[in-house]
Amino acid sequence: MKTATNIVGALLILFGIFALIYRGVNYETKEPVAQLKIPNVTNIEVTEKHEKVFFIPPLVAATSIVAGVVLVVITRVGKNKRLK
Repeated sequence: MKTATNIVGALLILFGIFALIYRGVNYETKEPVAQLKIPNVTNIEVTEKHEKVFFIPPLVAATSIVAGVVLVVITRVGKNKRLK
């Protein structure tokens, strides 16, 4: 259970750092515009590419980093209290 909490905390920290550095993810979509069907010969399809950006707000990134640090620290503090 404690290792799972550490892993989740580390992943949150890494996601937050990634989000602060890149601020978003670019991706492309293809949408069909027109299609021509010629029976027994071929299908011709015209597509259009759209570039889109999935923006990650800096507040979300900072919150992710803080939550990850809190999870890691709580796990470490809980481990030390049990040893005493």
